[in-house]
Amino acid sequence: MDKTVRLLNHALRPALVVGTLVAVSLMASGPLAAASKTTTTAPTGAPSFAPAASGTIASILGQDLEVQGTSGQTTVDLTTKTAITATVPLDLRDITVGTCISATGTKGTGGKVDATLVTVTAAVKGSCVERGGPGGGGGFRGSPGGGFPRTTGTVPARFRTTNVFGAFGKVTKVSGSTITVEGISFAGFGGRPATGTAKPTKTPKASPQSVVVSSKTSYSKTEKVTAGALKVGECASAFGSTNDIGVVSATRLTVTQPVDGSCTSGFGFRGGLRAPAGAAS
Repeated sequence: MDKTVRLLNHALRPALVVGTLVAVSLMASGPLAAASKTTTTAPTGAPSFAPAASGTIASILGQDLEVQGTSGQTTVDLTTKTAITATVPLDLRDITVGTCISATGTKGTGGKVDATLVTVTAAVKGSCVERGGPGGGGGFRGSPGGGFPRTTGTVPARFRTTNVFGAFGKVTKVSGSTITVEGISFAGFGGRPATGTAKPTKTPKASPQSVVVSSKTSYSKTEKVTAGALKVGECASAFGSTNDIGVVSATRLTVTQPVDGSCTSGFGFRGGLRAPAGAAS
């Protein structure tokens, strides 16, 4: 009897193998395979600093957002741990003595900053020029990118900006169109000190810097908001991980207002300033 069973098993084994291969083949080319190929939205080889989803907020349902981008719509899950920030507009009246600011523009006469953008920043350890502020990487807070650029290696051509000039620090005086800052000036994208070429290992000494503003100067600050403050039509960039069905679990969400009715440009960072909470829309 045992011999008969062994013979039957031996005879049936090729058929079982063939049947298994056929089933696997059908699964690989059937509807389930098609679904798995269309549910993952994270682009292959996307740089780590790029948002997992960006575009216009199309709908809000509880803690879930639908973000409409150029390549389709993505579900973004928010949690109580998601850091949500919005850029809000200010004006010159909000720039007062004692405020920490970063002014960016071009170099004017006498080393002054002809500012196109003035951003109010938060003090770090009570200082407006402390190391390790926004931007991380041990850079100096307040400067674009959060620190001075590297002095070795090749910088991509699109980042080799030579006419950018600015200053950051604490406002000591506001007189007409001139803001005086006790701080540090910088030149070029990334906040390289205006003097010296070596990458600094400690905070440069602050000194008086003059910032000249005009009717074309924009003023802003970034503040934390809650999920309840989000609105359909705003621009959002979500950073986090994407699961196997394309849903983004956001650890960070940045919100701006659309410019000329559009939110999308490049990695989706385009967008204007968000209206302050409670402001008329």
